[in-house]
Amino acid sequence: MRHGQTDWNILKRVQGTNDIPLNETGKKQINYLKNKIDHIKPDKIYSSPLTRAKQSAEILAGGLHYYESQNLKETDSVLILKKLISDKGYNISKIDFTYLKESNECYENYEKRILQGLSQILSDSNNPLIIGHGSTIAIICSYLNIQIKNIPNASIFYFQFNKKYRVISV
Repeated sequence: MRHGQTDWNILKRVQGTNDIPLNETGKKQINYLKNKIDHIKPDKIYSSPLTRAKQSAEILAGGLHYYESQNLKETDSVLILKKLISDKGYNISKIDFTYLKESNECYENYEKRILQGLSQILSDSNNPLIIGHGSTIAIICSYLNIQIKNIPNASIFYFQFNKKYRVISV
């Protein structure tokens, strides 16, 4: 799932690894989802180490332990994020990329990092809840040849995998 809303989301400012917290709307979005994920019954919760994802995990975990995965961390690569955002059909001229830090991470390495994180999580958990970023979900969907145009804040994407990471259902 994607983390809740931040003030930078409202401003259409790409966050990358800038550690921006959830705003009040984002906290409400995640609190609303607490009841919605009861039927999923996750056995473990995993989060990107960035504050907006960790806050989402903390709310959903309700005081229980959750796990951070460095592999789920957002990228600061302008090239990667522009590609992922434009692939979703957005006009990138209306999106602010100026606050991203310098990054030499290439698409292939970012994809590899996300998929390694996913593989580690799936080997450790039968039914994980993974909280990341729009690009995290976009990378997973792209790898699985699933076309998704919109990844709103606090959206849940439910995948069932077999042992070879083929999607059974979305």
